[in-house]
Amino acid sequence: MLQLLLIAVSLSAASGCSRLVDARAGLPVTTARTMDWPTFIGQQAIVRPQGAMGRGVPEGSPFKPASWESDYGSVAISGRKWAQKSGFKNFYTGGDLDPMDDFVTEGTNEEGLSAHTLYLSVAKYGSDPEKESVSYFRVVTYLLDNCKNVQEAVASMKKVQVVSAGLGTSDGLVHHGTHFAVEDKSGESAVFEWLNGKLIVYESNGPRPLGKSTIAGSSWVDFSAEYAKTNVLTNDPPMELQLANLNRYKFFCPQVSENCPNSCERNFDTGASPPRYTERNCKAQGNWDDPNARNPVFAPGLPLPGDTENDHRFVRGSYALAYLPATTSAYEALANMKLAASEVQTPFDKPVNFGEFKYPSVWTIYIEHDNLTVWWEWGKNMNTISWSVSNMAALGYFNRHKNSMCRRFDVTRSDVHGDISESFERYACPSVQYADDASLMDVIQRKLLADNLGTVSLSEERNPYNYE
Repeated sequence: MLQLLLIAVSLSAASGCSRLVDARAGLPVTTARTMDWPTFIGQQAIVRPQGAMGRGVPEGSPFKPASWESDYGSVAISGRKWAQKSGFKNFYTGGDLDPMDDFVTEGTNEEGLSAHTLYLSVAKYGSDPEKESVSYFRVVTYLLDNCKNVQEAVASMKKVQVVSAGLGTSDGLVHHGTHFAVEDKSGESAVFEWLNGKLIVYESNGPRPLGKSTIAGSSWVDFSAEYAKTNVLTNDPPMELQLANLNRYKFFCPQVSENCPNSCERNFDTGASPPRYTERNCKAQGNWDDPNARNPVFAPGLPLPGDTENDHRFVRGSYALAYLPATTSAYEALANMKLAASEVQTPFDKPVNFGEFKYPSVWTIYIEHDNLTVWWEWGKNMNTISWSVSNMAALGYFNRHKNSMCRRFDVTRSDVHGDISESFERYACPSVQYADDASLMDVIQRKLLADNLGTVSLSEERNPYNYE
């Protein structure tokens, strides 16, 4: 057994990941999510069909595992290669962890629910050994398997406690603090944080209404902390502090106050000696309380922050969502979201807090919820690939029957672009409960033979994950 030692990444050494959701009444719902991480390690998109068996914690965990059988098929992103390179093992047994279960951080199911795991160093998980538990690296799978919308996701999260993933190295037990977000095609969204061993849930009140603007050429909408609490997510600090900080900046200040100072028009006076900025037309609030007469020049509050730190990205992401154009075209809405995501992406060599750690945006994913289309961009090439969860469902990829198999695709490949929905590699999925009476082994053998993939031994059938 590995020596018991908890390794926690400090707040100052960790930064990365952002998630934005545009959900406005009567318009397409879109999402963007970045993965900011210090290494470019391969990622795989994996298909999980209906009937797959789920276990909340790895073998040997001291916590009572939640168990389930998936009701919905999904396509998720697995960081298996990162885990392999990091040398992670099951801390409790010393054996291998399950790459299908333990390293999923992102996904969308056939009902239109999307789930995301992002870093939150100050998270402190549950500790009750008798309560049904789900490890932080299995939360996305748990939600996508069992829930068709945000309402069900909130109810499901309240039934379990999130606990350690049991990741072990030669140095001991590795701790990753995380928080989670979900959204669905109706525009509902929620954020889950575990602080001091307790679950805190932030729920939306549905899509936000379209606002009015008097600014020429702008489609500015009323965007406040009420919407940011579930539609924007970065990393530390926790949501409560992120929202308090947001209210200090232009367009988000509820009123002029000590933390939300008056705003003045600033001009660069080239005639001054030396040239300098001058302030004029200082106003307290003016007509800012009247949304039909707002002038952004006189908005109370601080100007937008420009760094890539977590709180700065939270403010800029909120600002970007406030200024997304209104369109009924799902394709245009997705393109607009792609531009919004550029506000929160991190350059490759930008250090965190000017230290040695770097957390570039190694990949970005975009989701168009009306048609359940997912677009993927990998930081090491120019290609954009996509998959349609709806089309994959229509093709029977998720069906609970004898022809169902798990599928995977290396989304870091540089030789592909465009729609890869029909290009996923099939492989035996021993955790699926089939509808017919045939034995699992017979089903797998018949499927492999039908696809000219050869045969499989019992040991291979029980461990089908040895792929590169």
